[in-house]
Amino acid sequence: MEVCHKQERKILSYVERSTKSGRGGRSAPHRATRVTIRTSCSTIKSLALPARGMPAKVQGAKLLAHEQALLASGRLSDVTHAHASARWLSAGSTVEADLGTDRTLVYRPMGDREYAHLLAHGQLPDTQPYQTIVEGAGGRAYAEKYLRGHKWVDSSPTTIVEFNAPRSLVETLFARQQKPEDGAMSHGLGEKGGKGLPLFNAAMRSGDITHRIVLVKRFPRPRSS
Repeated sequence: MEVCHKQERKILSYVERSTKSGRGGRSAPHRATRVTIRTSCSTIKSLALPARGMPAKVQGAKLLAHEQALLASGRLSDVTHAHASARWLSAGSTVEADLGTDRTLVYRPMGDREYAHLLAHGQLPDTQPYQTIVEGAGGRAYAEKYLRGHKWVDSSPTTIVEFNAPRSLVETLFARQQKPEDGAMSHGLGEKGGKGLPLFNAAMRSGDITHRIVLVKRFPRPRSS
């Protein structure tokens, strides 16, 4: 019987490790599933193991109300990976080829306070000294570095916002001021940049600029002591 027990433990251990890691050693998203193992000793064992196809759950990472609504409507997808320390929601960028030659996309990483102001008032606050925007696919990749731990700013960004804007306005802003970043050129809307925030906000109020969230990183809330 001891031989049977050892064999059973060995098989179960192997299956559990394989299921958790996925093929090629990559982490697989978790979903509860039931796996049944039969050993040569006719012992049947059933246990819950993670499987692919569902986003992982991050305990204590509660979405904000607008994030929940975007997720429920399908405008954001949960892409949280296994063993993640935060919950991730994502959407693809607008297809630039569909915009026409007179429109372009710019991206901005935001903390919760700044996005709450945008959500409530339909324009950006004047609280950020530089207030970067970056254009195109390279701009989104740069903006995401603030959520992925490759860049740091004291506003604690949680959200990447895509702005669909008139190309002429963006060219005017970048002609005023721009600087090279990691693979992108940035413009600062704030007082320490090109001071173009009033122009940008006026276009938002008139409807010439639209916006949407394309990435969210939501950490678990700190436990109260």
